[in-house]
Amino acid sequence: MQRWLNWLVRGREDAQALGTVQATVSEKEGGLTAEVAWVIGTAHQGQGYAREAAAPMVRWLRQQGVDTVVAHVHPQHEVSMAIARAVGSRRPRPSSKEKSAGRRDHAIALRQ
Repeated sequence: MQRWLNWLVRGREDAQALGTVQATVSEKEGGLTAEVAWVIGTAHQGQGYAREAAAPMVRWLRQQGVDTVVAHVHPQHEVSMAIARAVGSRRPRPSSKEKSAGRRDHAIALRQ
């Protein structure tokens, strides 16, 4: 069973919608795993909104009992890689399954 969780990211001053953060939570190998993502509108990128929204999402997921948090990020997307590092990522490494499938993104596990 999967749970899809989505949060709207709004500006502090005017509550304008800026983007979303999201998590898909599923039970894997006896524990809960969340695959997370962040999307900020082009006009609002580069202002720290994704990091500011992703960090409390990851903390909240941990408080709900999520054991593993993963973000799928293209290794050349430096901004998303920086956000993943800011919210607790370990060094990304493509799995053997990803390598054999020719995937261009990496699953990045986030530390507890």
